[in-house]
Amino acid sequence: MALARDVVDALLVEGRSHREVARAHAVSKSWVAKAIHGSEKVDMRRSRAPVHVPPETLRETEEASVPIRDELTRSSLRWNSAGTSSPATRSLCGL
Repeated sequence: MALARDVVDALLVEGRSHREVARAHAVSKSWVAKAIHGSEKVDMRRSRAPVHVPPETLRETEEASVPIRDELTRSSLRWNSAGTSSPATRSLCGL
């Protein structure tokens, strides 16, 4: 909120125009107007960093799941190479 306070001071105390203050503080004129009127809609510059960073998959989980995934991939390839649909496709179709 220090920026909003600086903007208000520049306008009221120094008597500068909205355009001058906006240019000096690298904000829009509408932002300056909202700051003057005490609007709570004045957005301060926010970080673009993600709010949540999911944790990395645990090594044990990865070591356990990779062989299962590889086996499922191989069995799917066997089904498809025989000219038939995979078990997953058949169960989705209700056959």
